[in-house]
Amino acid sequence: MSKLIKTICPMDCYAHCGLVASLEGGKVTKIVGDPDHPLNKGLICVKGRKKHLQRIYSPERVTTPLRKTSSGWQPVSWTEAYEIIADNLTKITKSYGHTSILHHDNGGSEGILKTLSQRFFNALGGCSRPAGSICWGSGNKAQAYDFGRPQLHSWDDLLNSKLIILWVGTCLYQYPAYAPSKTGQS
Repeated sequence: MSKLIKTICPMDCYAHCGLVASLEGGKVTKIVGDPDHPLNKGLICVKGRKKHLQRIYSPERVTTPLRKTSSGWQPVSWTEAYEIIADNLTKITKSYGHTSILHHDNGGSEGILKTLSQRFFNALGGCSRPAGSICWGSGNKAQAYDFGRPQLHSWDDLLNSKLIILWVGTCLYQYPAYAPSKTGQS
């Protein structure tokens, strides 16, 4: 008998579509959209429908830390990987200070773990962070100019729009949840 687990899509987009994974014998056998999710209401893009299972069980999936050596990428234990990272961060901060570390993250998953890296670098003593983002810089500036600060509307507010300009070539293919209609169907 299948066990159903509710989760969120890990793809790097702003939809955060709800998913339902079917587990049989400890393995994910099927992934579908979550009909109870407030945004995607059960719809998921092609990547979500077809690629998640391929990635989970791909023989090419990286499941252990790798260290680049003169002979290529070599697997290392998690303990060794953490020790290498900790040693290097310690050396860098002692030699050059905390601001010599650039922490750059961007977009994608805005889930509960989004701020975990910020908490890590705060606990480390701080770091440098870029202002703006690779793709949001002009959007933030325009919103600040128009509204005084960047602000976003709820997804349901799209239904009140008279015009929506899609700034991506395959938006409805990649993000079906971005195409609400007045009937509530996407």
